[in-house]
Formats: sequence, structure tokens, C-alpha cells
Amino acid sequence: MPETNKPLGFDPDRDYNPKERLKLAVAMYFAEQKDLEPGKKPNIAKLSRDFNVPASSIRNHVLHPEREPKFSGELMPAQQNLFPAEERALLDRLSRPTVK
Repeated sequence: MPETNKPLGFDPDRDYNPKERLKLAVAMYFAEQKDLEPGKKPNIAKLSRDFNVPASSIRNHVLHPEREPKFSGELMPAQQNLFPAEERALLDRLSRPTVK
């Protein structure tokens, strides 16, 4: 990504989590949109590649900014069957080799 197209505060050496990358991609979308002619839209596929975020996530967030993006780690309590410690214990138990 060219130096002039980087959103404010973007550090290419930093390891961003998916939610941060999505927010940066959306911010970049709106920044690019201001510079384009009326009726033109920024290239979502390019933003998707540059920020390693699914294009559908960028598109959904641009079209519906009132929605908060959901990630697999942000489950609702009603959908969570195990506490994180119980889940880790179960995974440890399942990953052990069985002895016969």
C-alpha cells in the first residue's frame, strides 16, 4: 500500500487483530471515497487484500455502519455451552492419545 494511502495511525509492522484491521479498512474506504468523483466507489477487493479482511465484511460494515461486526470469539452467552476453562480442559482431554 502506498505511503499516502495509509490511514492515520496504521503501522505496517504491528500485528493487528481482525477487528482492528476491519476498522482500518472501513476508515480507509471512507477516506478514499472523499477523494473520488461523485458516483465512484473505492475498490473493496483491494482493501480486502491490503488489510487481510473479507470483502464481504467491509461491504457489510460500509452498507450497515450501525451493526457491530461479530467475530467467532464474541459469542453471545446464550450460545456458549462451556466456560473457556472447561473448553480448554475438554480440548486437552480430546487431544491426548488414547492408550489401549
